[in-house]
Amino acid sequence: MTFARDLLNDDPTTLTNVSINRGNCRTKGFYDYQNMRYGSVAQVYLGCAAENVREVTLTTNSGLTYTYNF
Repeated sequence: MTFARDLLNDDPTTLTNVSINRGNCRTKGFYDYQNMRYGSVAQVYLGCAAENVREVTLTTNSGLTYTYNF
């Protein structure tokens, strides 16, 4: 599954945590998550079926948390 995050500035951002379905769907790893800039895309390998994803929470190196519901 690929998640795009539209960053609000051009400063590089690193994802420090990705939580799927409040931790009930484990991730098998995530890639391209460092030094992300506006329009960057990170890739997450899921431990569950993509159609079962209901919520994704991203945490950045600046301590900000973003939650997306599907």
